[in-house]
Amino acid sequence: MNGLRTVWIISRHYKTDDKMMHLLTLISNEIADKVENQINIKELYTLTEDSHSYEEQLNVSLNNIKLGLNILKSWHHLWKTTRQKIEEEGLERWDFAVPAISSRIDHMVTVLKDLEKNTEILKKFLVFLGPDLKAVTGNSEGIDVLI
Repeated sequence: MNGLRTVWIISRHYKTDDKMMHLLTLISNEIADKVENQINIKELYTLTEDSHSYEEQLNVSLNNIKLGLNILKSWHHLWKTTRQKIEEEGLERWDFAVPAISSRIDHMVTVLKDLEKNTEILKKFLVFLGPDLKAVTGNSEGIDVLI
């Protein structure tokens, strides 16, 4: 954000609100695209060749979700902090249409939080459907099919 701020201050081309908002929107969308590509919904809960168990797959998925959340929240926080810093320094204001920059990021944060909750619930179900239940019921094949 410091680099973008410097570009905004120095560049004649990006000095206008429209051009700077367009640049920030492009960067915001690129960050969102990268996170979206790393957290593929179709593969999130599917057992892959790399993972040996569903629990391991859920842990990998949960780590990816948390990393994605961290990246998106950091970008949004940096945007707000830089905007506030510019206004406090008395420079021209960054009065860009904020929804154009943050609406997709905010939506993705909401979706990732829901995915994080779902993953935690699935992990609890795997614990519930674990070896203790198999020992009590004596129906390990049926539980394995359910899993």
